[in-house]
Amino acid sequence: MKVVILNWSEAENNPFEFSSKNYTELLEQGGREVVMLELTDKSWREQLLALKAEGVEFVLSFQGLGTNHYANGINFWDVIKLPIVCLHGDHPAHWPKNQNLDSRYCLHLYANAEWAQYANQHFHKKFAASVGARSLFPPEPPEDAPQGDFFVMAKNIKAPEIFEHHWKTDHPAHVSKAMLGAAAVLRDALRTSAQYVRVHELIDDYVESENLEFMKAKINPVFSHSAHSQLDFYVRNFNAVRALEELHDVPLNVYGKGWDKLNTPRSSKHTFHPGKSTEDSRALYNSRFGLVDISPAQGLHDRAKRAMSNRSSFACNAAMDFQYEPHRFPSIFFKLQSGSLRQIAEVIMADPASHRAACAEFAALYQTLHKPQDFLTRVENFARALVSE
Repeated sequence: MKVVILNWSEAENNPFEFSSKNYTELLEQGGREVVMLELTDKSWREQLLALKAEGVEFVLSFQGLGTNHYANGINFWDVIKLPIVCLHGDHPAHWPKNQNLDSRYCLHLYANAEWAQYANQHFHKKFAASVGARSLFPPEPPEDAPQGDFFVMAKNIKAPEIFEHHWKTDHPAHVSKAMLGAAAVLRDALRTSAQYVRVHELIDDYVESENLEFMKAKINPVFSHSAHSQLDFYVRNFNAVRALEELHDVPLNVYGKGWDKLNTPRSSKHTFHPGKSTEDSRALYNSRFGLVDISPAQGLHDRAKRAMSNRSSFACNAAMDFQYEPHRFPSIFFKLQSGSLRQIAEVIMADPASHRAACAEFAALYQTLHKPQDFLTRVENFARALVSE
C-alpha cells in the first residue's frame, strides 16, 4: 500500500517541497512506499485515481492544499474515497478556504493547539480538528564545524507601519478604527503581559467588548478571518522588529525580504541578506551563536525544529509546557516582553559551546516525547479511522 504526498512547488521559498522530501524519508524509513504528486500538474487527480487501483493507504496534504476541488457540488475526496490527512503548519485564518472540507475521508491536524482550537470554533466538520505535534525531521547532510561569531534570523517581514498605513487609508472609517484599535490592544499586551499572549482570543475579546458586529465570525466570516489573518501577521512582524531592536548591538545576520522598509535605524552590527529557499538554507543554521527564532504560536516553529534536527544552536520565544522542562534550558527560551533575549544573547556569546550542548540536550528530550514512528503511527491510525467510519 502506498502513501501519497501532495506537493505544491510554487510557494515562496518552496517550503512544501522541503517538507515533502522530509516526510518521504520518514515514511520510507518506516517501510512505506511513497509517491509524490505535484499539485501544479493539472493531471494530479487522474494520477491519484490510477494509484488507487494499485493500492493507496492514505494521502498527506500540507495546509489543506488539494482539498478544494468540486464537481457538481461533490468534493473530489468524497468521490475517490481515499483518506486524506491535512497537516497544517500555520494559522487557519490565513488559508480559510483550505479548512472547509467536511468529509468523512478528511482529517485536519494542526501543529499548535491554539490553531486547532480556532479551526474547531470556526470550521465545523464531522471530525474535529486535532493537534499533531510533528517529530523532528531526519538530519540533513552535516556542515563543517560551527563558524561565524554572529546570530542568524531568517524571516521575511512586512513593516508594522505598512499594515497601519493600509488600515488608515484603504478602509472605511469604522473598519480603520477597529483594526487600529485591535492592533493597539495587541501591542499593549505583547509589551506588558508576563504570560503568553493568545492573540486570537484577545482579538475576539476586543471585538466583543467593542460590539463590532461586522468583525464577528458568525455574522461576517470572510472579513473576520481576514481581520484575524492581518492582525496575526501584524503581531509576527511586530515581534520580529522588537527582537531586532533588542539585539541592536549584537552581531546578527538577517535573511529575508522587507527589512529595508523598516523606519528604524540600521545597526552597524547587523548584516542583511536576501532570503533563501528552504532547501538551500541549511548553512544558515551553522553559525556559532545560532538561530534566533520568533515563533508565531505557543509551540516551536519549524525553524527551531530544523535547528534541533541538525544539532545546531538556537534560541526562541516559544512558551513551552512543563513537560519540556524549559527551566532547565535558560539559554534557549526567552520572553520578548521581559528583555530576556538580550540577556540570553550575552550568555550565548560568552560560551557558545555550552549553549550548543544545551540545545542538543533539549533536542534529545523533544525527540523522546515526539518519536517519528509514533507520529506516523498516529497519522496512520487517523487514516484508518476515516475509512472505517
